[in-house]
Amino acid sequence: MSKIIHIKILSGIPGCGKSTWSRDYISQHTDVKRINRDDLRKMCDDSRFTDGNENFVNQAKLSLIRTGIELEKDMILDDTHCYNDYLNYLIAEIRKFAIELNKSVVIEFVDFLINTNECVKRNNERENKIEESIIYHMINMRKEIIIDNLDIDLYSTVE
Repeated sequence: MSKIIHIKILSGIPGCGKSTWSRDYISQHTDVKRINRDDLRKMCDDSRFTDGNENFVNQAKLSLIRTGIELEKDMILDDTHCYNDYLNYLIAEIRKFAIELNKSVVIEFVDFLINTNECVKRNNERENKIEESIIYHMINMRKEIIIDNLDIDLYSTVE
């Protein structure tokens, strides 16, 4: 019998602590794999954002997730995941991979509910900060996510 694969999808605006939390988590759970599009973008394209680069990074992320499921690795996906349509697409892809590979997955949605002003402050202290207008756009887009409509197994929050 194969292992049940646990996949945590972190969601939150830039500066809310997702990457810090996930790095701390994988330091304590050394068999868990962390997948992050910013890190892939930095590695593959020196963080240059273009449509072509982004398409490559998105496909690389999906390939890593599929490989993780195939090799029965627990994973943390710690991108912002603030967009309802992308989130539903991602969850559907994970479910599809699990079916194709005849593996069992448990998907946990971890919602980072950190004060917006604190996130903006942290973002402004970063080397590669995001424009504030993008952060506020993400806040508005997050309002479209209806947790009860997501095909997830677990829901938790970090505050």
